Amino acid sequence: MFDETLCGWGMPDDFMEEHWRRSPVVGQQIAPAPGVPAPDEVRDLLRSGLRADRVSVSTAGRLHHPAEFTVERVIAGRTVADIVDPNRLAGVMEQGATAILSDGEHWMPWATSLTTGLAEETGCEVQAHIFLTSGKQAGLVPHVDGEDNFLLQIEGSKRWSLWPNQGGTSARHVDRDRLGPSAVTIELHPGDSLYIPLGWVHGAVAGDEGSIHITYQLVPVSLVDAVLDQLAGELEGLLGDDVADVDGGVPLEPAVAEELAVAIASRLKTSVRNGM
Repeated sequence: MFDETLCGWGMPDDFMEEHWRRSPVVGQQIAPAPGVPAPDEVRDLLRSGLRADRVSVSTAGRLHHPAEFTVERVIAGRTVADIVDPNRLAGVMEQGATAILSDGEHWMPWATSLTTGLAEETGCEVQAHIFLTSGKQAGLVPHVDGEDNFLLQIEGSKRWSLWPNQGGTSARHVDRDRLGPSAVTIELHPGDSLYIPLGWVHGAVAGDEGSIHITYQLVPVSLVDAVLDQLAGELEGLLGDDVADVDGGVPLEPAVAEELAVAIASRLKTSVRNGM
């Protein structure tokens, strides 16, 4: 688990035993991560006519209305009202805002490749978000995410403050005044990576020159999905080649269905006793 992608980012060999869901850890890339865009490629994306559903803008946790950084354009004879305008966006960012390119795994080829690899290694759904933060600014206030996070710094620097789990794992903002001193403070530079465990409070401030980093969020698979996957595997094992007939809509005889249900239940109980 994590052998290929995250070990290439410098995560320690004992990551699973010592850090997963326990403590933050910093890695240093052994070599540039394959497929990760150069900073200029990220800025080019913001100049490529993206729509507002791809980009959000935040100042200290306050989301800006798309009207503040978009314009109308006529595309194929139709007026489109929410095209990201690089000049307007630059003006908002000069005032301290952070631009976030969201869900890159759905529309950025390099992100699709990397997140697919991480998903296969971790068993989680993986989402990729790029953060461009102005110098000396914090795009978000201290908060908790409902996922484990892996961060990859690609330009500038960012100083992270981390606090242990405050008693929950649901995504939420946190009262900074009640947190007290951070348990961990880490400054990331290009090539550094950072793992933030599920439930840890975190906030960051960009260095003088600003910052670009990528956050990979590992969304846990729900218990329902895990059980359904297990059931599908058991069913395929029991039916063998006949599973194609079931997929094609051929109904099972009641007696056969009952026999399968009993067999699956028995095998699942054995799996649970053996630790699945």
